[in-house]
Amino acid sequence: MRAEMEQTADEVKRLKACINDLISILALPAMWSGYEPAQILSTLLDVLLRMVRLEFAYARLDNSIAGGAPIEMIRSAQRRDPTFQPQEIGQRLNPWLTGDRGRSPLVIPNPVGEGTVSIAPLRLALQHELGVLVVGARRADFPTDIEMLLLRVAVNQAAIRLQEARLSSEQRRGAEELEQRVLERTSQLTAANEELRKEVVERRRAEQRLGVQYAITLALAESDTLTQVTARLLQAIGECMEWEWGALWIVDREAALLRCQSIWHPPNIDAAEFDAICRQMHFTRGQGLPGHVWQSHTPIWIVDAIQNPKFVRAPIAAKVGLRGAIAFPILLSGGTLGVMEFFSRMMRQPDEQQLATLSAIGSQVGQFVERKRAEEALRKSEERWRAVFENSAAGIALANFSGRFLAANSAYQKMLGYSEEELRELSFLDITHEDYREANAELDTELLEGKRQYFEMEKRYRRKDANLIWARVHVSLVPGTESIPRFFLAIVEDITERKRAENALRHSEADLAEAQRLSHTGSFGWRTSTGEIIWSEESFRIFEYDPANCTPTLELVLQRIHPEDIALVQQTIDRASRDGTDWDLEHRLLMPDSSVKYVHVVTHAVRDESGKLEFVGAVLDVTERKQAEEALHKAQAELAHVTRVTTLGEMTASIAHELNQPLGAVVNNASASLRWLAANNLEEARQSATLIIADAHRAGEIIHRIRALAKKAPPRKDWLDVNETILEVIALARSEAQKNRVSLQTQLSSDLPLILGDRIQLQQVILNLIINAIEAMSGVNEGPRELLIRSGTDESQDVLVAVRDSGPGLDPNSLDHLFTAFFTTKPQGMGMGLAISRSIIEAHGGRLWPTPNDGPGATFQFTLDVGRKEGRSAND
Repeated sequence: MRAEMEQTADEVKRLKACINDLISILALPAMWSGYEPAQILSTLLDVLLRMVRLEFAYARLDNSIAGGAPIEMIRSAQRRDPTFQPQEIGQRLNPWLTGDRGRSPLVIPNPVGEGTVSIAPLRLALQHELGVLVVGARRADFPTDIEMLLLRVAVNQAAIRLQEARLSSEQRRGAEELEQRVLERTSQLTAANEELRKEVVERRRAEQRLGVQYAITLALAESDTLTQVTARLLQAIGECMEWEWGALWIVDREAALLRCQSIWHPPNIDAAEFDAICRQMHFTRGQGLPGHVWQSHTPIWIVDAIQNPKFVRAPIAAKVGLRGAIAFPILLSGGTLGVMEFFSRMMRQPDEQQLATLSAIGSQVGQFVERKRAEEALRKSEERWRAVFENSAAGIALANFSGRFLAANSAYQKMLGYSEEELRELSFLDITHEDYREANAELDTELLEGKRQYFEMEKRYRRKDANLIWARVHVSLVPGTESIPRFFLAIVEDITERKRAENALRHSEADLAEAQRLSHTGSFGWRTSTGEIIWSEESFRIFEYDPANCTPTLELVLQRIHPEDIALVQQTIDRASRDGTDWDLEHRLLMPDSSVKYVHVVTHAVRDESGKLEFVGAVLDVTERKQAEEALHKAQAELAHVTRVTTLGEMTASIAHELNQPLGAVVNNASASLRWLAANNLEEARQSATLIIADAHRAGEIIHRIRALAKKAPPRKDWLDVNETILEVIALARSEAQKNRVSLQTQLSSDLPLILGDRIQLQQVILNLIINAIEAMSGVNEGPRELLIRSGTDESQDVLVAVRDSGPGLDPNSLDHLFTAFFTTKPQGMGMGLAISRSIIEAHGGRLWPTPNDGPGATFQFTLDVGRKEGRSAND
């Protein structure tokens, strides 16, 4: 890039030098005014020898110019040597001055010294040849295009002045002949004078054209924008071409209109009204003088604009006195950028050469605008590239075709720890880890051979501090130009943190998979809009599908659902999909081998960026837990049975006493019946038999209750009347209470709802609480021993049962351990009664807790869930 800028600067410098030389050459005619041909030729050779850095310059004028013998002159870069005569040099050059003089350059032996020189022969001619100019230089590239341009312009200027000298010579000869033959040659002399006048006018016009071209060229060279140079362009054309009012109209492409941008006229022209009208007006294609030029892309000359019907500003122009007009387009890439128009206060006849000159100026201005736009676009492009290069977050590096660094931005330098100067001593492969050098080199070769346009790779770099980093590299080959060879462009992203995150993610995924395997927990995702389901490895294991041979779908899930649970699962999925809600569900899976698994599914509903519903969740294989719970329930049932039997064993004496009463009554009534039969009193005997039957039923009910408590049977829930259950237990425990002198009372609500429960388990809880209360009061020697059993409902309308005693109360130190297994305050207790009772109550949806009384004793109470809020009353 720096080389391009330096080359551009050199080019500008050369162009400026060329323009200065052209100015110097164009100024020669003014200096030659009044010179003889020999003086003109001498000055020309001296100027060219110095300006073009020549080895020599030789010129020869024909005798038609010299007025006698031909004139020959030689100038050498060496000091003048009298041994070399111009005629001798002319003879040496003659072989190269005949035939085709257009061959250039010619290399010949140096006619004024040693070695060889490159020569350029040029004709001194206008309408006919006046002479020849030969210049030579030792440089191999001589003459360059610019030197040929300077030489031709100088020759043309000299030819014009020599032609003028020839004309002056002819004038003098004519004057001499006129003096000799005044009378007879008057007409011929007049014709000659007219010819001379025309030539002078033509010369003046040619000078005008050259002057305006020079002024335009100089103005464009010294300006950066059309707006900046407009005033100078209008003034130069107006003054050089003798126009008195000028304007520039620019095309407004968005509005499709021509608008006046700038106006010029000399101070002595009062055109304020015309100026104002022009600034306010705008033209469409084909409208007015500027519009017609815009439409046709060609210049237009109007002899008298005031008389032209298409000239819409004629009334105002007439007030100002503007008559003759010309307008020409500024062409830009085949289109019209704008229009320049000029007016004169005189009617002017069309001048085809001036039209051609102004058309060329319009094209020159268009080229200037196009070049400036290209330069501005290039400048902005370079600024953008530099801004991107310097401020890019990604590292950017340039390298030559051998891989050696040319440039690197700050991000790349920071990434690798090298400065740009240090990197220029290295190549891509020097900082690439050994494991990636061969692959990197192969890809570089493929780029150079044109097998690929770019390549991307991930590799490791070795930083200056010897640490390794991961980088993602995008490399392309940028084609070269005439001045810049092709080079590699690398865009580099530091992905070290990403690689670390990927490694951490892989470890995390492995840990998660192992944790899921150990905990039998699978994860899944379900996108309801597409039906796409994603499973973890553990999810495949739980559902016993092969991840290599199947894609999870809702149909595959439903195939594994136990037939008895499929309706519930389908209902739950449909509701969650419809409402977008979470769900938590336990159900069974029926596996291909007919085994049953228990799973617990928990899901969470989320919305993606487009608002579509997705579910993420976990499925937990709880088969082992279910099996453990069943084993625990079985063990608890066994232990409860043992506890019941133990309790019955502890109540043997009370039970025996309870049975002795009906059995004794049976014996007494049987004896009475026999006596009544012996006395033939059948009615009394019948009454005694009836009493026997009643007592037997009473004894049977006691035995039935004992057998029910002692029986080992699985839990069974039925709709129960809690009061009835309490009374059945009291019938068993009444003798135990009487034996311990305990007063047993009840306060049973008459409007209790039925509860869904296991009668035997609830009787066990009530019996355990009654026996515990009796035993607690057995050690009380003072005060009454009272036991109150109360039933009712709590605030939530659940059934509440309370057993209140008047014993010693609860030990505060023991409260936290009362329901702990194997904790007991009895000398002979097992410590299982209250623990089992609490588990039974909790299994019925209730809770069991103790409360100290305000007076002596304590109260144990429990609640039971009624099952259905509408429930059923005990009286139903």
